[in-house]
Amino acid sequence: SMVSLFDEDYPDFWAKVRVIFEVEKEYERDTTRTDTDFAKDPFVVYISGIDTEGPLSYRSRSDVNILMFVNPNKGEILQVSLPRDLYLPIACRNDQKDKLGHAGVYGVNCSIDTIENFMNLEIDLFARVNFTSFISIIDVIGDIEVYSEYSFYPQELPSFLVRYGMNTMNGEQALAFSRERKKLPGGDITRGLNQQEVIKGIIRKLTSPSQIFRIESIINQTAKSVDTNATSDDLLKVVNRQITQNINWNFTSKSMVGDGVMLPSANDPERLIYYMMPRQEVYNEIQALIAKTMND
Repeated sequence: SMVSLFDEDYPDFWAKVRVIFEVEKEYERDTTRTDTDFAKDPFVVYISGIDTEGPLSYRSRSDVNILMFVNPNKGEILQVSLPRDLYLPIACRNDQKDKLGHAGVYGVNCSIDTIENFMNLEIDLFARVNFTSFISIIDVIGDIEVYSEYSFYPQELPSFLVRYGMNTMNGEQALAFSRERKKLPGGDITRGLNQQEVIKGIIRKLTSPSQIFRIESIINQTAKSVDTNATSDDLLKVVNRQITQNINWNFTSKSMVGDGVMLPSANDPERLIYYMMPRQEVYNEIQALIAKTMND
């Protein structure tokens, strides 16, 4: 998993090395639980997307870091993207500052602790996916409707035209849309907002009348595609709340933004790399939105 850090800092890394031997090591993840009652309380979900294919057990950088503040009592969901380049104290590294995305290399708990410290909050649930599982989930629930602010051909799927406005996407198309940043104004910030649009499309599909009553089957089919601390009981409470209240969700999207700086790499102090310094005024604005969403 550490290779991904060098791969990022040294673009020619793989031109200079080759793999001659591999070792797999298993880690036991700490269980993250809260006292939140999902039958009646608002809750916070952390969505982590790692940049790998294959088994979810692989550790890697967390390129996607989205917080969802869910208040079923008001029918509101606030999504906040935290860019991977944010320069933050990494909780499991004695608060040594580095990119938020690098916390994922040390496990999802490290990402959670880092974000909780930065945002001064408690995360109730997390869901961790990679490229393979992302496609599998959408393939199970079926095509989703996704809004795009721009028209473009994704670099990962150049045959697919994303149009301005609403688009019908399968798993492969949604992944290509979620990964694109180089062709879009705003780069990584816009990519984070697009990822929120995909999540919005998934939620709307799951809560539609045609899907909500087969949700237990969907959960069973996608269980191996998501690493999560949510139990079946947690999910059923959320689903039953949706069915009984028939909640029509209102979404708000926001992204942490900051100022780009070149600083010594945490892995190689003699090498300067790009980091994003969070802006205090944006942080304060997000905290105000969180309070507005979560307080009844």
